[in-house]
Amino acid sequence: MRTRGRVLSAVVACLLLTLGASLPVMGQDVRYNLLACRRANPRGDVSGAALDLSECGTRFTTQDRYVAVVVHLQTIRMATTVDAQLLDPEETTVWTRRARFDPEPGYYYTNAWVWAILPISADRSALARENLRLAMFVIEVQGKPVRERVGEWTFRASVGGLPARSLKFTLTPLPGAPSPTPIPSPTPSP
Repeated sequence: MRTRGRVLSAVVACLLLTLGASLPVMGQDVRYNLLACRRANPRGDVSGAALDLSECGTRFTTQDRYVAVVVHLQTIRMATTVDAQLLDPEETTVWTRRARFDPEPGYYYTNAWVWAILPISADRSALARENLRLAMFVIEVQGKPVRERVGEWTFRASVGGLPARSLKFTLTPLPGAPSPTPIPSPTPSP
């Protein structure tokens, strides 16, 4: 009788383990932050790529070389899609990016980044001389230069099914610097 009870318990335990292993993982504890930084140092290491950031904040000047806009994700355990967008002070979209991270079953990414470089006083070639990897992430801004787009910029991101987040940062002219002159509208021909 005891043997029969043990066998039945073992069968039930195996059945529960089998059913439990086939159930999908319902949640993910991915965390993410939005950052704007004066310095970004992309580098490779033995575990892949890494991004070192410094001088992060929300106030930048037209004398800064660039602003790195970054979505920093942590603990990605399942397929995750990231949508990022950067808007200038006139609410014009200057950059968008969609990225997907899909770790192998049983593995996860401890850190991942979706990022770009918004050039202010430096151009792509100057950034390439500093760090070739920086130049690969430079945003090609159309229209008037970034240094003339002073005001509040908006960086937005949504990650998977999590609520979207926004980071606002301000680009200001240097004290005493002349304000950018507005481009006159063309007058209509008679």
